[in-house]
Formats: sequence, C-alpha cells, structure tokens
Amino acid sequence: MIDPTAFVTLDSLEWLHLQSNQLNTFPYETYSPVLNTIQVFDIH
Repeated sequence: MIDPTAFVTLDSLEWLHLQSNQLNTFPYETYSPVLNTIQVFDIH
C-alpha cells in the first residue's frame, strides 16, 4: 500500500514505476497532487 500522503510534498512526478507490486487500488487522493505532471505510469 502506498501512503495516501506520499506525493503531497512533491511539485511534480514524471514517471511512476512500480515493479512486482500487489496494489489492488490506487486512490485518486494518493496521486492527485502530481496528476498534472505524471507522464508515465509503469505498473507491473
């Protein structure tokens, strides 16, 4: 699980790479602070 406040302090995030993860959900509140700057979601 990714902490819901993990991206709050970031100004931008271009690439999110999650290798061998077991995420079942990725709530909007978690990534919304950087949503406009993400170019690649690389989730395996």
